[in-house]
Amino acid sequence: VDLKSKSFSVRKVGGEAPAGHSYQMWFVHPTFAGGPRSLGVFRDGAPDITTTLAQYGPEILHNSTFAVSIEPLGGSPTGSPTGPVPFHGKLIEVDR
Repeated sequence: VDLKSKSFSVRKVGGEAPAGHSYQMWFVHPTFAGGPRSLGVFRDGAPDITTTLAQYGPEILHNSTFAVSIEPLGGSPTGSPTGPVPFHGKLIEVDR
């Protein structure tokens, strides 16, 4: 996450989703009405998810969890995570 531009980019570097399923990335914060927000689905041949988080302030970004769930092929049919969440983590700010 680039906190200045609020651009978000993640690359899947390993781990294949189970047959007939997709990995889906989620943005989770306790204040989100309706639960986690999808950041995208990892698709075959396109390992990156790139989006913007421009509508969220620093307080939300620093106190959110990013998670990956296992969903039916193509992503969640409900707009919320429906499968297991094998990966999750928080942002850790680093100096470059």
